[in-house]
Amino acid sequence: MMATAALCLDLDDTLWPVGPAIIGAEAAAVEFLARYYPHVAAQNTIADMRAWRLRVAIEHPARGHDLTWLRQEALRQQAVAAGCGPAEAERMAAATFEVFFAARHAVEPYAEVAEALERLAAAFPLYALSNGNAELERTPLGGYFRAAFSARGLGVAKPDRAAFLAVVKAAGIAPQAMLHVGDDPQADVHGAQQAGLRTAWIHRGQQHWPEALPRADHEFADLGGLADYLLGPV
Repeated sequence: MMATAALCLDLDDTLWPVGPAIIGAEAAAVEFLARYYPHVAAQNTIADMRAWRLRVAIEHPARGHDLTWLRQEALRQQAVAAGCGPAEAERMAAATFEVFFAARHAVEPYAEVAEALERLAAAFPLYALSNGNAELERTPLGGYFRAAFSARGLGVAKPDRAAFLAVVKAAGIAPQAMLHVGDDPQADVHGAQQAGLRTAWIHRGQQHWPEALPRADHEFADLGGLADYLLGPV
């Protein structure tokens, strides 16, 4: 087996729980609307905002990889439905999304992650690959990574093999020399396997594995377990 030359890591629910960040960001967006666009806020709860975004995703499947566009377009449509003209709707969508996006980066890494990344980054080049739209440099963990790739930037989302091969190309190594690390059996593990990468599943106690999918090369409860496996225990 080829030695590991670099690591590719997922972000949401691998390095931090994404749910609390999204909930906080949605609350910040609703508060902003209530203050500056009360006529829009009056017709849109958080549940309504989620429904609008889902509707837009269904209407535009080719843009499904671009969560930024989906959310801004949903906000724009909400504004139009509330009576805003085209220019005002565009301004409202852009301003509200910026509030949402700033709050979306208020992530709290899992307890072991910073120490594990520090150890791993000292031994391997680290790359990030996410289907989410978080900008890694706006989080507390950006300094550990050589580069970060997103579905929006690449134009394709995991499990598309092209997403993984873009990271491999940037690292300048063979696919078998990269270990992809993530929490999602389909998007992370199966996708990386199809692209020829080796894989590590971070399950954080969630042990269910889809029977139809081949298992990952390695399985760990958290990122510290991966660091211990690759580098030896501290």
